[in-house]
Amino acid sequence: MKEIIMTFRELIEILELDKIAPIHFQKLEDISKNNYVFFRYLGNEEKKALINGTHDENKRYDNSDLGVYLPDIDIKQCYIIETKCNPFSISYVNEQISYKMGCVWTKELYLVWSLYCALHEVGHWLDFVNSGKTSYEFSIMEKGYREEIDREAEMLYNMNDYFPQKRILAEEYVRKYYEIPSEKAANDYAFSNFVPALNKVREKLGYTTDDL
Repeated sequence: MKEIIMTFRELIEILELDKIAPIHFQKLEDISKNNYVFFRYLGNEEKKALINGTHDENKRYDNSDLGVYLPDIDIKQCYIIETKCNPFSISYVNEQISYKMGCVWTKELYLVWSLYCALHEVGHWLDFVNSGKTSYEFSIMEKGYREEIDREAEMLYNMNDYFPQKRILAEEYVRKYYEIPSEKAANDYAFSNFVPALNKVREKLGYTTDDL
């Protein structure tokens, strides 16, 4: 059996995640390699108002661009992008999934990562919706949680790759990042739904672990 490869669109269709959260697909040429899978809780119109100082808490801003953003590419491309940008994140996620499943099959490596990405971002959406907060209120809360970790990310980005402690610091950063309350909530959703979702994909594609 060959490695499992499909597009993100096919994965979302199988799992019907678009019935749980708004899903937006981005073309490869439009995505940022540093932020290609994400959840948007603050619309562009409201974000611009905050930046230029015209924000009005009583105004109803356009929220049609809120939701989960995924690249319109295949899951192998997604995995390759992440290994170049943040290999420690993949290691951490595979570690967590292996703990729940016993192992991560090599032929499902791309599927496992992309499935996690999709479920994690949907988890963010549900966390936002269930918070009862407006986009602005949620953004203020997130800013408070992320200020310190964002400074660490910038420090790591500017650090020479040959610095002896960079790998250790990067691994510590990943673990601290996933301790942010909203990241923990998104991970709780992803990991609690991971095995049923993976089994649903296996059933749809017509294979079992015996084939791996």
